[in-house]
Amino acid sequence: MTQWLGYLGAVGMIMVGAGLNAPAEPAEPAPEPVVVAAPVAPPTPAMDPSAAQNNAPSGG
Repeated sequence: MTQWLGYLGAVGMIMVGAGLNAPAEPAEPAPEPVVVAAPVAPPTPAMDPSAAQNNAPSGG
């Protein structure tokens, strides 16, 4: 188990280090958060708690 944990930890640190040390790839990670933030904004207004309560079935 300890060997697996050490291996996974080393791989994680290597991956994180590669992502932070790669100066030519900042162009790729930048568009991702922007694209994710765009679609997340529109759905929020449609999910108003009041609308959800109004759509709940009545006790009849």
